[in-house]
Amino acid sequence: MDYEVIMTIDTENDLNKFLEYLVYEKQSVQAAKNLLDDFEQRAVRQ
Repeated sequence: MDYEVIMTIDTENDLNKFLEYLVYEKQSVQAAKNLLDDFEQRAVRQ
């Protein structure tokens, strides 16, 4: 099944804030990288 993922400005802002939280508050660059990698894999999968 093909689908299109539309990322709104609000969604992008939320993702960026969560990544910043993981990096700066939790000091886990690896967790932020894993989250972003998973998000990108699911968003471009067809």
